Amino acid sequence: MRFGVVGCGGAGADFADAVVDLPGGRIEAMYDPDPARLRAYSARVAGRPATSVAEVVEDPLVEAVYIATPHHELAPVAVSALEAGKHVLVEKPAALSTAELEALDAAARRAGRTVGVMYVLRHDPAVLAARNLVADGALGEVRQARIQTVIDKPDDYWVAWRADRATAGGGVLLMNSAHQLDMVRFITGLEYASVVAEVSPSEGVEHWAGAVYRMTGGAIVTLTASARSSGARLQERVELEGENGRLELGGARDFVDVHLRSPHAALPAGKWTRLEVGRRSLYRAAVADFVEAVPRDRSPAASTAEARAALAAVTGAYAAAENGVRIALA
Repeated sequence: MRFGVVGCGGAGADFADAVVDLPGGRIEAMYDPDPARLRAYSARVAGRPATSVAEVVEDPLVEAVYIATPHHELAPVAVSALEAGKHVLVEKPAALSTAELEALDAAARRAGRTVGVMYVLRHDPAVLAARNLVADGALGEVRQARIQTVIDKPDDYWVAWRADRATAGGGVLLMNSAHQLDMVRFITGLEYASVVAEVSPSEGVEHWAGAVYRMTGGAIVTLTASARSSGARLQERVELEGENGRLELGGARDFVDVHLRSPHAALPAGKWTRLEVGRRSLYRAAVADFVEAVPRDRSPAASTAEARAALAAVTGAYAAAENGVRIALA
């Protein structure tokens, strides 16, 4: 598949590495408003630097456009690519509102093109192992999940567009916790039904937040988030509890720890079992999945439906914090 790229920053670099490993994959054209970054990216992928977004999306050699812009530009660029007849692979959150996502969906339907969203944890071996355990009934009915998004972002991460609610859409919840909220939904198969929350006051975006979600079926999800936790590392964790046991996915994510009340298949009861699952390049897996989905006319692992659910969970938390009430999500 021949790609165009809009946005040549860090995520775009990961995407470039993934395309290099893709049989028949190539980046034809690319655009970034930073001329130095654009030149470096073009030299890296041996592709043609463009002078505008329009030049990339209208390039007849480009079959699909990968979009890694500031958040407020994601949906408008995606719509323009779809209107030019291109498939779209867009970084999360894909949009800042459900209205933007609906416009993106409508453009995809009119064009008959595929849209994928980069919720890459859906390709993580530990996440897939946890999903299989839950689906197989190892934990019994899921009753609770705990999400910990504790990280230490450098000061220069929060400059320019990331520090402005109008362009970023939010802080640690949207930038980081959205991935884990999507992960819990993916693993459990449950939907977020309501939320109460508090977020840190800020002149820009929030750096600290806490939320409690109720999922369909009655499961409770508690979330604690910090983007400025001094010295934090490998502290993005998810724990799931069911009637028959619990599992933990730590920050390293190359294993899953399981503790059951009664045995299930080869898993014993009454002791911790570590399932080593290894690691893989999540960008390579996500790009390969998208390329396979397009000719088969199937949804990628994360479509706009998944983006909508994650975005609703985050924006619902913002609304709950602002109004001091529980917000219904489903």
